[in-house]
Amino acid sequence: MRPLPLLLLITAGGFLLRLGYTLFYPQPFFPDQSRFLGSIQLFSQSWQFPHGSMDMPLLIVFYGALSSLGLPEWGLRLLNILASTATVYVAGLLARELAPDRKTGTKAMHTAALIAAVYPFFLFYAPLIMTEALFSLLLATGMLFLLRQRLILSFLFFALGNLTRPTLIYFLPVAAAYYIWLNRHQRPSRLLLRTGAAFAVFFLLMVPWVA
Repeated sequence: MRPLPLLLLITAGGFLLRLGYTLFYPQPFFPDQSRFLGSIQLFSQSWQFPHGSMDMPLLIVFYGALSSLGLPEWGLRLLNILASTATVYVAGLLARELAPDRKTGTKAMHTAALIAAVYPFFLFYAPLIMTEALFSLLLATGMLFLLRQRLILSFLFFALGNLTRPTLIYFLPVAAAYYIWLNRHQRPSRLLLRTGAAFAVFFLLMVPWVA
């Protein structure tokens, strides 16, 4: 079987595993999930944020908007499962990017995707309406674009990840330094322009929530 179809098959298996876990295993009670559900409900009804939720607005805005359009709670859980499933696929692509050659990359891609598909914590958080599944997908996608030297797209996803869980801002200098080192033979002015544009994208997305 060709590499990408097998990766898609592993990803599909990861989705079925998450769906089965959600349907047949009792979901635990989490105070944080109750807080997010309450925030989502308030935003969907009044487009207002409850006190203390502005540090993680993306999940509330995204799910709250969908909820206001009539998407029920099970639909929000399905979106979380899909985000967790997509992370399986992206994890495989990340491993392929990190591999030293194509043959090793194919094996690494399938191995990483298989691990992500069955990783207990990914399964556990998949149906919970919390930030873990969405953040993992956004972080992995940002890392993938960084490895592919698409710095602006990488910082775009890092910004979305930081709006989901505010933990990535201190990683930006590391990511920028890595990009500059990979492209150290290019003209400094070109590197400075791209790096500055990437930082601008990040902070332009952040400013409305911190101003």
